[in-house]
Amino acid sequence: MIPVFPKFKKISRNDRDEILSYTQGFLPYSDYNFNSLWSWDTTGEMKLSTLNGNLVVMLPDYLTGQPALSFIGNKKLKDTVSTLLEYTEKKGINSGLTLIPEIAINRLSTKDFRIEEDKNNFDYIFSTKKLSELSGRNFKTKRLMAKRFITNHPDATFKTSLVSNSDSHKQILEVLKKWEGKKAKKDDLVLENKAIRRTLMLSKIDKNELILSGVYLNDELLAFSIDEVLNIGYAISHFFKIKSDYKGVSEYLNQQTAQFLHEDGVELWNWEQDLGITGLNKSKMGYRPVQFLKKYKINNI
Repeated sequence: MIPVFPKFKKISRNDRDEILSYTQGFLPYSDYNFNSLWSWDTTGEMKLSTLNGNLVVMLPDYLTGQPALSFIGNKKLKDTVSTLLEYTEKKGINSGLTLIPEIAINRLSTKDFRIEEDKNNFDYIFSTKKLSELSGRNFKTKRLMAKRFITNHPDATFKTSLVSNSDSHKQILEVLKKWEGKKAKKDDLVLENKAIRRTLMLSKIDKNELILSGVYLNDELLAFSIDEVLNIGYAISHFFKIKSDYKGVSEYLNQQTAQFLHEDGVELWNWEQDLGITGLNKSKMGYRPVQFLKKYKINNI
């Protein structure tokens, strides 16, 4: 059971349902999704607490690794924020509160706190219908790249399965290794490698229903997407990796995955944040997000 603030507990696989009980009434912010929290707890520093009926999360900052404090909820907000900010000051957490969903901000006054948008952590939301069709001028390049891939590789196939089917785990790690080999900064990839491995490990134990979408050529996995379908017409993209030797495979995989999700009743697809990384921002904006899940930073005035 998640304790009451200021007590914390380390996240465990048994916390899934309790976390959901706090988050299910809100839009699916990626930072509070159980699978995301679990997979990115690569250093064992992720901790949970509750305050005034809100879920409080202590986690390493995505870029700096320094402790960060956040919460999701809409109960007794002024008291919750004041209490948590007092805690950050005592613990020397200079960032104040981060990753705060817009639902909380709308009920707080700028007379009481300094509130600022954290655009680097906005979740990108896409229309599965639009990405499955890739029609119109805005998607011309994506459409041509997807078509180019399948024209050059007519034997390629798109398949989906549950990540809990461990037969695919070896191939997922092979794609990851190939992808990492193309990157210049190897140190930046260590945490994501661990996060993917934690996801695969959990799938063996927990039998979660994460979906593996993959593009195959002669039974070789060229690219994969790991997604979670929620029960509110949303899906969250947890991981996406390709073997970059194959031009257009990224566009083809996104289009086919979007079509699969759309046919499964998913209308909106959360691709998480870009962390202020220029390449990620350019890549995600190229797919024309239909909205953002906004997050904010809060500090004392």
